[in-house]
Amino acid sequence: MDINSISLLLIVGVQLGISYPLLRGQKARWSDLARCAVLPTIPIAALLWLSSQKFPSPVSEWLINQAIFSTLFAMCWGTSIIDRISRNSDQSQWGQCLFALLFLAGGIVFLTQNTGHSPEVNRRRQCRENLKAIGLAMHTYLDTHSTFPAAISGDGPLAVSWRVSIEPYIDAHRLERRYDDHFAWNAEPNWPFTRRSMPLYECPTARKQRTIAEDDFGLTDYAALVGEEAAFPLERGIKARDFADGTSNTLMVVEAVDTGIRWAEPKDIYVPFANMTIRSQETHQDQLNPLISSTHTGGGHVLMADGTVRFISSSVSPEILQQLTTRAAGDVVSDDF
Repeated sequence: MDINSISLLLIVGVQLGISYPLLRGQKARWSDLARCAVLPTIPIAALLWLSSQKFPSPVSEWLINQAIFSTLFAMCWGTSIIDRISRNSDQSQWGQCLFALLFLAGGIVFLTQNTGHSPEVNRRRQCRENLKAIGLAMHTYLDTHSTFPAAISGDGPLAVSWRVSIEPYIDAHRLERRYDDHFAWNAEPNWPFTRRSMPLYECPTARKQRTIAEDDFGLTDYAALVGEEAAFPLERGIKARDFADGTSNTLMVVEAVDTGIRWAEPKDIYVPFANMTIRSQETHQDQLNPLISSTHTGGGHVLMADGTVRFISSSVSPEILQQLTTRAAGDVVSDDF
C-alpha cells in the first residue's frame, strides 16, 4: 500500500472517529453540530496544505470529492441532530442511512482512485489522444500535398513550424484567424493566432504539474524529431515511400516536456544533439537533452510515422532508440520495444 492510500485511510479513519459518537443512540446535543462542522474541514485542510506545498498530488482529486461528500453529510446530519433535539429522540434512522451512503460513496471514490480510473489515467489517455489527432492531421496533410510537412519551412525569422502547417487539418481547432507567413511567428500581426494556449499541443499531466510562469505564447509538450536521417529532414518534407525502414518503425513526434518550446515556434528536437534516453516522472531526471521527456511514470508517448501512438518504457536501450530515429538506415526493430 502506497503513501497515498495510507493518507486517504487516515483521513477516513479520523472522520469515522469524530462521527462515532453521533451514531451511538445517545441523546442529541447542540455540541454535536460542532462535530458535523469538523468533518469537511479535514479534507479541506489537507487540500490546502498540499496547495501550499505547490506539489501536485494524486490524492488531490479524491480530497476534493471527499470534502464535497463530507459537507453534504454534515448538512444532512446536522439537520438530523436538530430534528432529534426538537423531538427529544435518541436516534434518527434516515440520518444513519445518509451517514452510511456518505462513506460508501467515499469508499467508491477511494477504490476508483487506486484501480485505474483516476484522473491521472484520464490525463494519460488524453495525451495519447492528442498525439493521435496530430498523427491524423499529418496524414491528412500527406494526402493533400503528397508529402509530410517540413519540420521548418521558410528561412530565418519567417520560418514556419510544422505545428502551424498542420493547423488547417486539425478538425478540433478550426481557428478563425489564419497564420500570416509574411511575418515571424511571434510578430504582432500573428499574435491573434500564436498568443493562445493550444490544449492539443499540451500533455494534460505536464500542464497540471507545470510550475513555471508561462509567457503570452502557449507551450507545446510535443516535438518532431529533426535530422537528415530522421522523419523530418531539415527544411523539406518527405514522402511515405522515403521510409525504407517502415513507417511503423520510425519515430515522428515525441513528448518533449520542459523544453520551453512554444507551439507556434519553429523549434524541435535535433536528433544528432539528443541523448538516447527517456526522461520520465521517476527516471533520468538529471539527463540533459533527452530524446523523449515525459511527466508520465515509466516512459513516454511517441507518434510513429504510420500514425500509431506507442508508449516506450524508460528502460529501453539507447541502441533501440537510435534505430527508431532513422527512417532508412536498414535497421530491423522488433515490435516489443
